[in-house]
Amino acid sequence: MVRRPRPERGAGVTYETVMTIRNLATLALMAGLLVCTHLQAAESAAKSEKRTAPVKAGDFAPDFALPDQDGRRHVLSGERGKRAVVLIFYRGHW
Repeated sequence: MVRRPRPERGAGVTYETVMTIRNLATLALMAGLLVCTHLQAAESAAKSEKRTAPVKAGDFAPDFALPDQDGRRHVLSGERGKRAVVLIFYRGHW
C-alpha cells in the first residue's frame, strides 16, 4: 500500500473528509452486497418445490443431492433405476 501525503490544511477538502467519504462508500457497497445475497437466497428458497403431503408408499422420492462422508456428491436421480437406495439420518450427537 502506497501512503500518500496528507493535503495541506486549508487546501479545500480535508484528509478526514476524504477518508469519511471512502468509509461510507465502502459501507454502502457492503450493505448492498448483503441485501443482494439475502434477496437471492430468498428467491431460491421461494422457487424450491414445496410438498404439501408426505411421500406415500410407492411414490417416488423427490430429487436431492447430498455429500457423503468423503465429500463426494450423490444425486438421487443418478441412482434411480440402478440399485436400491437407503437413506439414514443420524442426529449427530455422538
